[in-house]
Amino acid sequence: MRGTSLLILALVSTWDLRVRFRNIKIDGHPLPQQFFSDFTKVAEDEAKHFSLLRRIEELGSFYGAQSVHAGFWEAGRETAHSLSAHLCIIHPVHEARGLDVNPPTVAKFRAAGDLDSVEVWKFLRPYTTMK
Repeated sequence: MRGTSLLILALVSTWDLRVRFRNIKIDGHPLPQQFFSDFTKVAEDEAKHFSLLRRIEELGSFYGAQSVHAGFWEAGRETAHSLSAHLCIIHPVHEARGLDVNPPTVAKFRAAGDLDSVEVWKFLRPYTTMK
C-alpha cells in the first residue's frame, strides 16, 4: 500500500511531538503530563485512518494522491522547531479542515450509494456535527 508510509508518519509525528517537546517550559514551568497524555489519544485516533487508507485504495487511488496530503507534511516540517507554531497550524488548520469536510463528504458518498465509504468514515462522527 503506497499510503501506508504516510499514515505511519502521521503516527510518528504525534509521538515525535511528545518526545521533541518533552522538556519545553512555558513561563518556567513544564507542560502538564495531561498535555502529553492527550497526544497519546491523538495517536490512537490517527491509527484509525488506516481504515480510510484501505477504502481509498479499494476505489483505485492512494493516500498522497491529493495535494492536501502534501500540505500537512510541509506544515509539520516547517513547524518542527516550535511547539506553539506546530499547535497553531497542524491541529486548528489541517485537522480542522479534515473534520469540516467530513459531513459533506459522507453525504456525497451516501447520495452516490457508496455505503461502504459511509461506514468507513463513521469513526469521525464524535468529532464532527455529522448525524
